[in-house]
Amino acid sequence: MLKKHQGTVGVLRVAHAYQLLEYNVLLPFGDSQKYDLVIEKGGELKRVQVKTATEKNGVVYADTRVIGHNLKGVNIYHPTKEDFDILAVVEMETQNVYAIPFDGNRKQFHFRTKKTKNNQQKNVRLASEYLLLGP
Repeated sequence: MLKKHQGTVGVLRVAHAYQLLEYNVLLPFGDSQKYDLVIEKGGELKRVQVKTATEKNGVVYADTRVIGHNLKGVNIYHPTKEDFDILAVVEMETQNVYAIPFDGNRKQFHFRTKKTKNNQQKNVRLASEYLLLGP
């Protein structure tokens, strides 16, 4: 699947998840915003940046960078907490949707879908803590 199509599938999957949870979903016009969609419930608005990822060895890695292309080349932007409120990650194989509060302090976020081999629990982020919608 082309990256552009993968991104579109991710945005639609996240929009679907929030609709099922009875949020209003707003899609911005154009692609110059630092977020992919806005959710609203009870008058509260949240900006959502969507990323797609694949699980490797029980871990899902999501890069928070926003990467764009133009005639001058590739632009890489490291977002801040003012850019969006939620990082939504769609794991492409399972189509699970994860919602992670974004504070602007991470360039990459990862969480585990399986237990560690050594049963470590300290500083381990479990996917189940962020699961918004399963298959």
